[in-house]
Amino acid sequence: MINRLYHAGTAAVVQFSCNPLRGCGESAHRFQSSGFDSDGAPYVYSKNRTQHRQCPQVYPHQSAAVLAAFVTFLQSRNGDKTPFTWDDHNAVAHTVRFTTGSVKYNETSPGKYRIEFQVSEDL
Repeated sequence: MINRLYHAGTAAVVQFSCNPLRGCGESAHRFQSSGFDSDGAPYVYSKNRTQHRQCPQVYPHQSAAVLAAFVTFLQSRNGDKTPFTWDDHNAVAHTVRFTTGSVKYNETSPGKYRIEFQVSEDL
């Protein structure tokens, strides 16, 4: 179990205590393409857009300390402005950014939180 967010060269690190409920699997890929070229590769029609995939993340049963570290990390990334590195549950590093400058969370039991956010990776 890896699941950590960090920015190289800084002390900003968030280590989640469990794997996400749904990870960044094949079903989570959403491309900005609406066609394929003659080789079968996705074709992006808008020249000014970057092809990317969005990965929804839901982490249940996180402590208040993890939630506080995550909110601090989100603020240090200027919301969705600054890219960072995300190590997924398969220990693969991805350079991603948050899709929004906010996070959804709720208290599921005393001192435990469910954290939901989405990251986007440029391909």
